[in-house]
Amino acid sequence: MTQTKNSPPAEGIWDSYFLHGQSVSGDFMSEDDRLEVLELNQIVHERLDANETPIHVSLDDLINEAETETVRKN
Repeated sequence: MTQTKNSPPAEGIWDSYFLHGQSVSGDFMSEDDRLEVLELNQIVHERLDANETPIHVSLDDLINEAETETVRKN
């Protein structure tokens, strides 16, 4: 893509891909991968719209929390 004075920034292609789930190339990813990216994209947009901050939780922490809740219920 040739950059001209009036053309949008080159990163616009990638912004479109990552923000709107659009593929740069049909061969770039499998259909399942594109669907997964689209689902993740929708979750991110929902959190941004709700002003929620995405958090990172380790798998071990999630497992421990689930086990603790299960023990409390029994």
